Amino acid sequence: MSFEEEWAGLKTVAAARMRLNGAPTRDPDASPTGADLIVHDDELGKTGHFAYRLHNNLKAGSRWAKR
Repeated sequence: MSFEEEWAGLKTVAAARMRLNGAPTRDPDASPTGADLIVHDDELGKTGHFAYRLHNNLKAGSRWAKR
């Protein structure tokens, strides 16, 4: 088997396993019955707000280190 034949075979196997820049398209109007993650409460919002406050506090505190 030549190098070209072996290389072509390896590329074919890799192409069968790899999907680049693609995902199954979903209808935006469809109901989320098959959704992977659903958040029903405000816990995610609370976490995001806490992270935002932490970021601002660290940013403000870092000004003292620059002096």
